[in-house]
Amino acid sequence: MIDLIGPTADKIVLDAGCGTGWLFDMIDSAEAWECDLQIPPARPAHVTSGREDVTNLSYPDKYFDVVVSSLVLMWVSEFSAALTEAFRVTRPGGRLVVGLVHPYFNHAGQVSGNGFLIDRDLSVEAEWDDYYISGVVGPLTYYYRLPEQYYNAAVEAGWRLVSFRDWFVDMAHYRREAAGRKAHILRTGMVPTFTFFVAEKAA
Repeated sequence: MIDLIGPTADKIVLDAGCGTGWLFDMIDSAEAWECDLQIPPARPAHVTSGREDVTNLSYPDKYFDVVVSSLVLMWVSEFSAALTEAFRVTRPGGRLVVGLVHPYFNHAGQVSGNGFLIDRDLSVEAEWDDYYISGVVGPLTYYYRLPEQYYNAAVEAGWRLVSFRDWFVDMAHYRREAAGRKAHILRTGMVPTFTFFVAEKAA
């Protein structure tokens, strides 16, 4: 996400669906805004936090240079409305950066001895009900969607797609990080874990 967001020191940035508020611990920006269903505690003074519905934001039109949506849209039933709202609050020439759990992966999967993922078919069971994020925010429903559903909705909202890509676990890095401690989740580098896309609003 950080690589895709790019330089932001002179940008007004919105983290729409901020979760724990990790983003502004990682980047500098001219103005830092974040929102979610629940605001993380003890936020830095330079970060403006608010409780917002990403499908109906209270922010003014054309205010932000960059809108970030990290692991949010899978939990939103009206995801097209969220993309439309992101477009509304982004200035011309601004960008949207979206991270999604890859639709063919879920964190509950088990890895076999040969490194492949053994998992249920998410396309058959389209929704998980009564799911809580960090045991606090919820109950939420996880919506299974194909990547093109997100991309098409973004284009219909007015965005111009710049890039989209899958992300795989770097197993060498993972093994170094996990050395000396028992990993609670077995990982695989053979199945994409996340997918990302970047879009721009025409100037």
